[in-house]
Amino acid sequence: MARALDGFPRVPLLQGTGRDAARIQGEGWSWSTALAEPMEAGIATLRGDRTPARRALLAAGARFLAAGMALHRAVARHRRGELIGGAVGRDLMVEAEAMVGQGICRPAQVISMLAPGALCGH
Repeated sequence: MARALDGFPRVPLLQGTGRDAARIQGEGWSWSTALAEPMEAGIATLRGDRTPARRALLAAGARFLAAGMALHRAVARHRRGELIGGAVGRDLMVEAEAMVGQGICRPAQVISMLAPGALCGH
């Protein structure tokens, strides 16, 4: 049996999330594609494949920037920093937290709300 996520079977959850991401992307808006990419990054990370996850978050950041969605872009950068790790990843996370934190009391909670789950596998 596949490892469970908080008591739920992993495979059906990942498949359902993949279908949801595809539906969101299917809306055809640049921002809808951007919203689906962090979901795809989470799926890839849970499957142990960080390279596509990093690519999806980089693409999401560019799409969020083009759509004027600065908060979402910062969150994508933070999650990408988690995946990259080291000094480069830490710099991305600190920069993103500073952006998210402008006028927001609990930046970590906003990051968790907009991109649930730590992508680094902790």
